[in-house]
Amino acid sequence: MLREYAKRVWTRHADALSAAIADDAGVSHDNLACQALARFVLEIPALTRGRPDHRAAVEELFDLLTHGRRPPTPSEPQTRLPAPR
Repeated sequence: MLREYAKRVWTRHADALSAAIADDAGVSHDNLACQALARFVLEIPALTRGRPDHRAAVEELFDLLTHGRRPPTPSEPQTRLPAPR
């Protein structure tokens, strides 16, 4: 319950971060890509929590943001998500 509260408090900054990203890009504050990027960035602590190498996990996510998605290499474990219903 405390973790959920902390997440809500943290992610309430999404609008301000999105606006800053939009200002930097020179686009409108309601730009969907800026809003999505802000939300993703704010989820990084939750996504990397408990990883053995926290720094490497954070760097991997920022690499994803910087360079886009690339297929995992064979040495990387692949996690399959359940198919949507």
